[in-house]
Amino acid sequence: MAGLLGATLSTQSIPYNGDNGTKDITIESPTAAEDITFFYTPIAITVTEVRIVQVGTTPSVTLILKHATDRSAAGTAVTTGAAFTNTTTGATATLSDATIPAASYVWIETTAQSGTVTSTAIHLKYTAD
Repeated sequence: MAGLLGATLSTQSIPYNGDNGTKDITIESPTAAEDITFFYTPIAITVTEVRIVQVGTTPSVTLILKHATDRSAAGTAVTTGAAFTNTTTGATATLSDATIPAASYVWIETTAQSGTVTSTAIHLKYTAD
C-alpha cells in the first residue's frame, strides 16, 4: 500500500444537522490495490458530491468509495467503481448510495492503475442528516 504512506487528509469540523461539510484526501503514488480509511463519521450524513483529480503522465486510477459501520466488512458503495483520468479539472464521481449511517467508516479502494500517477486527490461534500 504505497499510497498510504503519502496520504494527507484535511477535514472541516462536523456540521450541525442540515449543514454542509467537506472531506479531502490526497494519496501520493497510488497503486492498483489501495484500501485506505478516509474518515469516520459519528453522525449520519448524505454525500452530495465526490470530485477526483489525477496528476501524472496519462494517469488513470479505478477507485470506489465504500462505507460500513464495521471497517472489516465488504462495505456499501458510495460511488460506482470508475477509472478517473483527468489531470487538470477533475471529474465528478457517480454516486451509488449517498446516505451514510452514523458510526460509519468511509474508505477508498483502488482496483486498477495505469500510466504514471503521482497523486490522486478526492474531495467529498456532504450534509449532516
